[in-house]
Amino acid sequence: MEDKPQSLDTHIQELRTRLLHTILVFSILTATGFTVSDRILSWIQTDLTVSLHALAAYETIYTQIMIALIFGFVTCLPVLVYQALRFSKPGMKPDEYRLLRNFLPFSFLLFVLGALFSYEFVVKTSFRFFESATQAAEVAAVWGLQN
Repeated sequence: MEDKPQSLDTHIQELRTRLLHTILVFSILTATGFTVSDRILSWIQTDLTVSLHALAAYETIYTQIMIALIFGFVTCLPVLVYQALRFSKPGMKPDEYRLLRNFLPFSFLLFVLGALFSYEFVVKTSFRFFESATQAAEVAAVWGLQN
């Protein structure tokens, strides 16, 4: 795409097209996430060595939908960033675009490392703390899906 001035209609049409592509990819990945949400939930239970219980009738499907939405968002993030970058490219100077393009892979890597750190250290440490506090009080903990 050449970097010539465009009308407002052209910008809005391009934004609409990029949003539709992103929404389509997000929908497909969310549907995929829903099909694997039971396996993800099972993996979480195994990894944390806990048995999760549905404390309300809707809790299982709600949790599966939330897992699917998170899965869809996280896996769609590269597409979203790509579409945003391609939309904003005509308004950027070549140096700005090159700088942003070169730092995006590192940003994505840092995002993934931060998510892994959060799960491995923050979530697991918090979980062990609450589990030990419950055992110290000699109370049986029932871990709900939603919480």
